[in-house]
Amino acid sequence: MRGENHLVMEAIERQVAHYAYHVGQIVYIGKQLKGVNWESLSIPKGKSEEYLKEMLKKQKGN
Repeated sequence: MRGENHLVMEAIERQVAHYAYHVGQIVYIGKQLKGVNWESLSIPKGKSEEYLKEMLKKQKGN
């Protein structure tokens, strides 16, 4: 990459980090576009306990 020598694992790690950076940019733009209608892609802050209870309830149902 760019004239630098890399081991295969180093190249893979670098590329994955690069993808993650761009995903962050896409999410940032999405949040700006959606505004108050944005829905979290993960467990929202302060909702971990509620999420865990819901997951446990779903597991017991199976």
